[in-house]
Amino acid sequence: MRYSAAAVLCLTVVSATLAQQPATQPAARGGRGPTTQYTYPVDPDSRPQEGVPKGTLEGPMIFKSQIFDGTVREYWVYVPAQYTPDKPACVLVFQDGQRATNPRGVLRFGERSPQSGAQDNSRPARFVHVDVSDTTALQFYERSRPHNGRRIRRSAQYNVWRVLTPPPQDVPLAVCDARSVTPGELIAADALFDRDGAIAFSFEAWLLRHDPRQRWAYFSNMNPGEVLLFKTHDTDPAVAHCVPHGAFDAPECPAGVTPRASLEMRGIAYWFD
Repeated sequence: MRYSAAAVLCLTVVSATLAQQPATQPAARGGRGPTTQYTYPVDPDSRPQEGVPKGTLEGPMIFKSQIFDGTVREYWVYVPAQYTPDKPACVLVFQDGQRATNPRGVLRFGERSPQSGAQDNSRPARFVHVDVSDTTALQFYERSRPHNGRRIRRSAQYNVWRVLTPPPQDVPLAVCDARSVTPGELIAADALFDRDGAIAFSFEAWLLRHDPRQRWAYFSNMNPGEVLLFKTHDTDPAVAHCVPHGAFDAPECPAGVTPRASLEMRGIAYWFD
C-alpha cells in the first residue's frame, strides 16, 4: 500500500516524530503463570506449487436468507481448473472466509523477515495513519449494512491487531490517544493498493499532522494469544472518533529476535433503533 504524492510530503516528518516520542508503557500484566510459545511454520505443501492447475474465484455473489428476514451475505465460490459439470464436485465451506479471496493474504512482516513485501500489503505501516476517512467510512457502512428494514442509529469501525511471533517484537504498533487529536490534524490522502505495478484499488484515508500535545502508547512484549482492539471511525460525535496508529522500531528490543509477524482484521458494528 502507498499514498499519493500530495500526502507523501508529510510522511517523513510524522514518522520521525513518532520515533522521537517516548512511548508510554502499559501497566504490567500480572496474575498469569508462564506461557509456552508455539510457532506454526507454513509447510511447503501449503504454498502455491508450480505446475499445479489454478482455478478461478467467482463472486462476490449475494445470499438472502429465507429464514432470518433481512439477513444478507456475500459469498465466493472457488472453481477448480479440473472441474467439469458432468461430474459431482466436492464442496468445502469456510465460515468467515472472505480473507481467502486474496490467496496471498494480508499478513504483515517486519522488514528483516524474508516474507516482508513478498505478499500484498505485507510490510509494516510505518506512517501514522487512520485506515479510513469520513468519506470512505460512510461508503463502507453502506456497503456492509444489514438490510433488515431497521434504522441505524450509530455505526463504528474497528481494527483487531494480533502478533503471531513471540515477544519481544522488534516493530510494534503505536496508537495515539484519540482525545489528544483534533480534526484539523487529520489530512486526507489516497491509499493506493498496487499489484504487479498497477493500481488495483484505492480509497481515501487519513494521515496525521504532528502536534506535541498528542499522546502515544504501545504494548510491548505482546503474546500471540493477545489482541489490540482499537477504533478507526465512529458516527457518534459524543465519543472518540478514531485512533491514529503506526509501526516503529522498538529501541529496547535486542538484536536477533524473530522479526515481527502480525495479523490484522477489520469489522463494523451497527446500533439499531
